[in-house]
Amino acid sequence: FSLVRYIPKACFSSLLVLGAVDTFVVWFFLSFRKTQDLLEWLVVPFIVAFSLVVGFLNAVFLGVGISTFVFVASFFRVGGVKFNATGLEIRSTIERSMAISDWLDTHGDYIQVLVLQNYLFFGNASSILAYIGTMFDDIEADSNELSYDIPPIPKILIIDMSLNTGMDTSTVDIFAEIKELCKNNGCKLFLCGLSSRAKKGLSLAGVKPETGFKNKRNVRFFSDLDVALGTAEDLISSELYEKEKDTQPTNYSWLTPS
Repeated sequence: FSLVRYIPKACFSSLLVLGAVDTFVVWFFLSFRKTQDLLEWLVVPFIVAFSLVVGFLNAVFLGVGISTFVFVASFFRVGGVKFNATGLEIRSTIERSMAISDWLDTHGDYIQVLVLQNYLFFGNASSILAYIGTMFDDIEADSNELSYDIPPIPKILIIDMSLNTGMDTSTVDIFAEIKELCKNNGCKLFLCGLSSRAKKGLSLAGVKPETGFKNKRNVRFFSDLDVALGTAEDLISSELYEKEKDTQPTNYSWLTPS
């Protein structure tokens, strides 16, 4: 530490003040803006206040105890994936031509749909991230040896959060990882049914609707699942159906009466 004495006191003090202010902003203001959950947010001010009375270490133990009760209370309303499906099982209410409808009946699994419910915390949010990661895994085994069809790598992932009651700070950061995972694998991320509180929290983690040409946006928000499904069907049919139609026309001989 002999070199520290050569640092001007004003610079060294400013660095300490900057670190203190940055920590205060991250843990005091931004943490509340991400979750909007007053009970969860009060744990940090509680630790700081009691550290002046009973000491820092004792205040940390008290904070851990309070966090445990908060977690148990949240656990009773904990959520996760209510159900998952593809564009083969569920479709939008938009009426389409017979050719496109027939094509979607075969290639609708380019759309993956996850419906989340109740409260999300680090545990179940991590499981959701791991499950989404499996959608982009390469199958090393010969597909002919499997007794079921392997779905293709999704082009669009729709996450419906209309049944979601809230999320903690770590979940917000996990959604940022989901966004990057989809982007790196050429998959678009559609979020629907978000509350205003959830939109504010996700925007702080960088998960917000992108601007520009609609077909080029990787992240988009929608009001409900039906609108998101209709947009996803439009995108994959315009991108993939037209290419397939030019190279290999679809056979509709089954429509001809015998």
